[in-house]
Amino acid sequence: SPDDIAADWIQQNMGSGAVVRKQNAGYSDWASAYTFETENGSRYFVKISPGRDESMFAGEAEGLKAMFATQTLRIPEILHYGPLTGRG
Repeated sequence: SPDDIAADWIQQNMGSGAVVRKQNAGYSDWASAYTFETENGSRYFVKISPGRDESMFAGEAEGLKAMFATQTLRIPEILHYGPLTGRG
């Protein structure tokens, strides 16, 4: 499933250990959101939308990066957007 692929990606790329908890964080007509917690206590918010145009996420990521840079609002840091590779 897409959320399992996201958990695998976190484990392989973030250096924070195995995912120990996944929680549904909501959904819309076009995306699902999850929070993942790893064994070192790091937490990651992930929005997943299989089959959608990557440019939607690119625009959202650029806007969030710009707001994050102001350090005036509590905005999550964007760590990745785009396709997630499968297992392995």
